[in-house]
Amino acid sequence: MSDEFIVASCGPNNSAMIFEYDGFKIKKTLYNETFEVIFSMIEVDGFLFTGHSKGLIMIWDYLSGERVLKDKCAIEDPITSLVYLKNQLMIWASLMNGDMVLLKINTETFTLDLMNQVKIDEPAKKIYSLTRLSDGRMCVSQDKGFTVWQINSQGDASNVVYKLVQQTAKCYLED
Repeated sequence: MSDEFIVASCGPNNSAMIFEYDGFKIKKTLYNETFEVIFSMIEVDGFLFTGHSKGLIMIWDYLSGERVLKDKCAIEDPITSLVYLKNQLMIWASLMNGDMVLLKINTETFTLDLMNQVKIDEPAKKIYSLTRLSDGRMCVSQDKGFTVWQINSQGDASNVVYKLVQQTAKCYLED
């Protein structure tokens, strides 16, 4: 992560742990007082973003171990994957129920503002992971297959509207 040689881990014990890479000695434990399972975690410029059950996203300073933001999505469902979109200062999050949300990081108030929400329709609802492709689009892995999505923006600089748009039909994988 960033300039240090560390490893971060999260899981069903309601905390995230930061280890020194050499010897895997525990450096910090980030405690989650909400007792929610941490489903996903990413590192962005010295911060850890954690996605929790019941739709919480928390941002931590991994050097101090302090939480700097706690934000609740409109949907109280486990956040299965987080992808940081650096150029747009946005987070693309997937939820286990099949929803995806696009959140803008408000650098003035240090909150997450909902920019767009999409519900994935049947037959495959659950989203397991998001993977950013080299061309900037997003591969959304679901039950037995995947789809490719991208962000479209409309409007002028003072009033931009962002939309998550599906680019491909669902590609099914054989059992």
